[in-house]
Amino acid sequence: MDLAASRSALERMWARKLDEVVALDGACCRMSAAGDNPHAEATPPSMLRLSARAARAYEELGVIADAINAIDRCASRPAGH
Repeated sequence: MDLAASRSALERMWARKLDEVVALDGACCRMSAAGDNPHAEATPPSMLRLSARAARAYEELGVIADAINAIDRCASRPAGH
């Protein structure tokens, strides 16, 4: 696979992952708002799992962005370097 094809595939992955991050973040916000209880003693396990999943998706988004940037750096180097 050439660099252009790899970058294109990564851009598609990035867009899907961004959609996932937005959806998970929205779900976390809705769950948090629905569970706002000043007397609650602990965060429910489902909220902890959802937050962890959102954090992983956000980290994966960064990894994909780093890969795209690496391809861009390779593509901008003069031939033979």
